[in-house]
Amino acid sequence: MRRFESTMYFDAVKKLFTILIILTGYLHQLGSILHFKEDKDLMNTIFLSPEWVVEGVYTALKSELIKGKGGKFTKTDIFNILKSKGYKEREAQKILRDLAQDGHLRD
Repeated sequence: MRRFESTMYFDAVKKLFTILIILTGYLHQLGSILHFKEDKDLMNTIFLSPEWVVEGVYTALKSELIKGKGGKFTKTDIFNILKSKGYKEREAQKILRDLAQDGHLRD
């Protein structure tokens, strides 16, 4: 009986997970959230406020450091700019991964 209950529980969790992946994909397409489920570094992160990510990107790109370098920048530049503007280390790393995921940032 326990094995049957365990199997039923596993199937229910699996179905719920599938529904959540479909839902987050739909919300991502609408722009309501950001969820990069194919990226191994970001698959467990859902950005509930895409505006927060965009603000982080604009904060970095508008910085005097990047303007002074003719618009060229490295991951380290972006990371340091975000940290200096009050983003926590983990938040800055997620924004960097988001930029890399979209193909805007190269090593």
